[in-house]
Amino acid sequence: MNHINYFKNYLVKDNNLTSDNLGFLRGNMFEDLYKPYKNYQIKEVTITNEKDKLLYEISMYAFIMNDLALYLDTHPNDANVLEKFVEAKMRYCNLVNEYEKKYNALTLTSDSLNTTPWKWLNNWPNGVYN
Repeated sequence: MNHINYFKNYLVKDNNLTSDNLGFLRGNMFEDLYKPYKNYQIKEVTITNEKDKLLYEISMYAFIMNDLALYLDTHPNDANVLEKFVEAKMRYCNLVNEYEKKYNALTLTSDSLNTTPWKWLNNWPNGVYN
């Protein structure tokens, strides 16, 4: 499928983007473009602790940024979607910073990896590297 042509004649109307969580669960932020696969039923995720909640939200905002970036590649002047993209990017960065302060490095760009000894393996599950 040619993704550029997929969005070619599509413009986001006001409030045409779905909620962050629903878009993440569906795998599509665009209300008019979502087509369920066969009899697929969306399943809510059960989050049991703060660490898992942060990881879920980080994944959600990473998805939102990627989905909106694909649209913005073909519609660079859509200010509403660009605003939503910037909000998602700020939220993503804040969540990554919060996670890394509380737990451990999440990405190789983490500031916590700038020290000796190198801390990438510090908080791995028991038995993996210790």
